[in-house]
Amino acid sequence: MNCCSDSELDFKLLNQEHSIRYPTPKVEKKRRCQDIWIIPFYILFWAGMAIIAIFAFKDGVNPARLVYGDDSLGNVCGVNNKLNPVIVEGLSHSVYGTQFSILTDRPYQYFTEPFNDTMNPQALAKKQRLCLKSCPDVTSLSEKDLICLYDQPSPSGALVQEGKCFLPYASRPVFNKCVPNILLADHASTAVTAINNRDILEKIFAALYTTFTTLLACLAAAFGLAFLWLILIRFFAPVAVWTTVFCSALLLGTLSALLGFTSENIRLNYIAINPMERIDIDYINYQFLAAFCGISAIVTLGTILVIIFNGNNITFAIRLLDQTSKAIRDLPFLMITPFVPFFFLAGFYAYFLEVAIYLGASSVPMYDTSGNFIGYEYNYPLKGAVIIHCIGFLWTCNFIIAILRVTVAGAVAEWYHSNREAKGLVVLRSFFRVFFWNFGSQLLGSFILPVTELPRAILSFVQFFSKTRFSCCETYLRHEEHVNSYSYIMMGIYGYGFREASRKAYYIIQSSKIRVGAITCITDTVLWLGKLFIVSLVTGAGVIYMDLTDETRFWVLPILFLVVASYFLACCFMDIYVAAAQTLVLCFIEDYDRNPSDSHCYSQTLKSFFEDNSRSKICRFPRCSSKYQ
Repeated sequence: MNCCSDSELDFKLLNQEHSIRYPTPKVEKKRRCQDIWIIPFYILFWAGMAIIAIFAFKDGVNPARLVYGDDSLGNVCGVNNKLNPVIVEGLSHSVYGTQFSILTDRPYQYFTEPFNDTMNPQALAKKQRLCLKSCPDVTSLSEKDLICLYDQPSPSGALVQEGKCFLPYASRPVFNKCVPNILLADHASTAVTAINNRDILEKIFAALYTTFTTLLACLAAAFGLAFLWLILIRFFAPVAVWTTVFCSALLLGTLSALLGFTSENIRLNYIAINPMERIDIDYINYQFLAAFCGISAIVTLGTILVIIFNGNNITFAIRLLDQTSKAIRDLPFLMITPFVPFFFLAGFYAYFLEVAIYLGASSVPMYDTSGNFIGYEYNYPLKGAVIIHCIGFLWTCNFIIAILRVTVAGAVAEWYHSNREAKGLVVLRSFFRVFFWNFGSQLLGSFILPVTELPRAILSFVQFFSKTRFSCCETYLRHEEHVNSYSYIMMGIYGYGFREASRKAYYIIQSSKIRVGAITCITDTVLWLGKLFIVSLVTGAGVIYMDLTDETRFWVLPILFLVVASYFLACCFMDIYVAAAQTLVLCFIEDYDRNPSDSHCYSQTLKSFFEDNSRSKICRFPRCSSKYQ
């Protein structure tokens, strides 16, 4: 027999084991530690992240260099290098000294040789470059317009012969570098070559550095929108749900059009530029925005399918959310619970961005035999650690959301099994209970669930739209169907470990006398659309602002970070309803199936709602796979 089969014997054995351990459904108070084996791995993972952060702050050059560039001494343009020295050794051997390192009013990097015949980064590093207050707008032969080294207060023609003053050429600022206005058919400008030769990670994290304030402002807007949505769904569920469904489709469609228009505009501008002066960042931007536009269009299509195929079932989702609101009304502390993970996430976002920027700026200074600074060599091993940093970022964010969901599950379950009489410190008790006993289980779930849910969703869509049953899809879905978010609910109620909680939750739903899978699935989908509503609105606003202000020309990482970060912030608020609704479903199933008729905890309103849903048409959408029907 297949270990993952849905046979009646499997149902009976699992339910019998669960019923013997817990003869009466209720929140288990006596628990033991679960899945503690993963805690040392998580601690080691964070220890590695801490070591990476220490080296990033120690070896990372001033992050402003990612944006403004440097001069031939290693001073970063646009900053006070005396307060934050970059190349102490180089300055000590130079003829200038530290009195010429205060460059706060000189943000533009200027190459004294406008054109370049080599692509060698080491050769480019030896080119004479200065920091200027502004790029020269005219080419001049006048002595008064000469650009001289920092220690030459009075320009003169004799200094030009000595290589201490230079004739200015007409230029324009591009990425804070002075790019000449005149073009040569077979030579690229030195500034453009320097821009294109930069390490890809430096380009990415330079965009993070320049958009840091914008990203935080967009995330603050996401916080406000999510909290407003929580208030609306609490008091005006029907209006909030239908507004969420239709506005999510509208906003996703608008975002797709915006991304498509912006990417095409970037492509046309790129083609119009002389090939020798093209900046590769622009083409990467075009490719990224075009791909993101396609993904957004697919999600928009899926949202429209939800409305078309499940319009009737959405009314049942509204009724379930109304029932959920009763629990939240009796447990008012649930309304302020999202603020705790929000502040943790906000602090973690700031930490992640800061470390990521310093990782991008990590470079090793190079000197010639005389001890003079000649350039930077990329610290590739340290920059490669950004992958570990990103994995830790996603794992920790999911872990924070997991704690929220398990806490809500424990509180709502205690409220339910007390005949809706439990109040007071129910939420706080639930938090300490699940945090102490199920810390490892939440760590494990927050790592496994995101890994399995994305391929499962993709394969479900493939089977749904192709109307074909692929053996590879069925094999994966059959082995992973018991791994679902209901495991968090079982942790909160009974204190099971992750694997056991997943299997128990799946088989409890499958073996229930009353069908509730369709309504919980469409409810989860509606709440998921609410998250997409916030993500699309915030991302669209960020794209428009960055496009209008020309804050950065490399949008890849800022947009990706904005999408991921705003999604997790939306989860802080919307997962209150996700976890509460799923908890009501599991509590009702066990109460309905196992308790004697004279000791049911559910209300007649809740019973009639689930019975009406059980007689309704099943959910027709790939997210609502057969395992929930």
